Amino acid sequence: MLSIDDYIDAARKHTRATSDRHLSTMMNKNLSVVGTYRTGRAWPEPETMIELARLGKMDEQLAILYLGWWRALSKNQHLAATLYLNMIEDYEKQAA
Repeated sequence: MLSIDDYIDAARKHTRATSDRHLSTMMNKNLSVVGTYRTGRAWPEPETMIELARLGKMDEQLAILYLGWWRALSKNQHLAATLYLNMIEDYEKQAA
């Protein structure tokens, strides 16, 4: 299972951003926005999640599925979280 940290770390690695603030600047976002994602105080919008995946050279469709799963978990939406998790597992099996 991946976390938002995995996407942020991959984006930082591939862009050579030296910090979360640096990555935020590279994405033309508020300086603290990536840090708020990392701490779970906010979730990225779908377009931003796709951008993080692209910058980190990660699968964009899988990133959107994970975003839905994380959001559902954070809101205690157990049925939705279970559906997203099933979709993630199916997608990862097909990609393998």
